[in-house]
Amino acid sequence: MRNIILAFPEASMIDQVKRILLSAGIHAAAEATSRIQLLQVASQLDGGGVVILPGNLSGLPAATLINDLPEDYDLLVLLAVNEVWDSGRPGVFALRTPIRPIELLDSVRMLLETRQLAVSSTHHKPAPPPAAKAGPSLASSDPASDKRPASRPASDRRVIEQAKQVLIVRNNMSEEQAHRFLQKRSMDTGNPMVIVARQVLDT
Repeated sequence: MRNIILAFPEASMIDQVKRILLSAGIHAAAEATSRIQLLQVASQLDGGGVVILPGNLSGLPAATLINDLPEDYDLLVLLAVNEVWDSGRPGVFALRTPIRPIELLDSVRMLLETRQLAVSSTHHKPAPPPAAKAGPSLASSDPASDKRPASRPASDRRVIEQAKQVLIVRNNMSEEQAHRFLQKRSMDTGNPMVIVARQVLDT
């Protein structure tokens, strides 16, 4: 089970985010008011999860925390309207305040569920397909490969593009970051990119 940690210096912000999450039946596992406290809490919880936090915590940019947290955590950064944001780091996502509850909930669900696919697929990994004869068709066995977009059915390409647009608009990603997010989740889970894209669209 993945965890949610709320890390804000102000109790009022923790309460606001907690209320939004609880309205959808999502419970935060822990709260922290400083960077040090967040790192302590994260190290004590099993299963990784999502840290929801402001653009700066304890005077340092939130995105730098990804280097200090266990690798099974993602960051969802809530940015002020005028706050500059240019993080291309994997595992770091952003929303602008004022918070729109539906965007916050959709983003949290997406991060919990796409990573959850990765966790469950490591426990129930399907048997590898039988070896194929050598030739160009071997390259198509990589579910995350997007080197040959023309080889995808048009319907799959549309789903992937729609998911990228959701990530760009909702999570302030560039097109390249959105593509990398889908590609990395696909590689992590062993699922084709179109399945990960549908998961994004469904949350």
